[in-house]
Amino acid sequence: LARSEEEPLPQSTFPVNFSDLLWSSLLPFESLVFEQGVTLSEDIAPDLWVLGDSQQLRQLVLILLDNACKYAGLEKKVCAELSSSQDKVCLRVSNTGEPIPPEELPRLFDRFYRTDKSRSRKEGGYGLGLSIALRIIKGHHGKIRVTSDAENGTCFAVYLPLCSKKT
Repeated sequence: LARSEEEPLPQSTFPVNFSDLLWSSLLPFESLVFEQGVTLSEDIAPDLWVLGDSQQLRQLVLILLDNACKYAGLEKKVCAELSSSQDKVCLRVSNTGEPIPPEELPRLFDRFYRTDKSRSRKEGGYGLGLSIALRIIKGHHGKIRVTSDAENGTCFAVYLPLCSKKT
């Protein structure tokens, strides 16, 4: 893992219809969220394109959706939204789970980091997902922002450069 972080991300850059990729990534989650009692909603603008590696982008989406479902809290609501503004595509994945304390937000993308140490094994995983997600985002010249509070829940917003499908 440490060695892989030093090496550049192998990246095939082709125009990717991120709207279609998000739709197809949501399909496998329908049965999972049903079993967990999670309500999954989506608001996906059509025909938004990014330049990148479709497998890595799919992995990014799956990491964010998986985390949102795991930590959806008592209300058990998850929302995936895709929109564009100016020259950016914005993917927002949010849930109604317990808010993440502000002092924890900067460390969320550290390898093996978990905000609640007592729940780490119960929820599964190894604390690597968000670290991998950040690496994919950086490899696609993007940024990520996290907000979390009791009123609005937790939202991961990923910003990637918009491209035309003819690029």
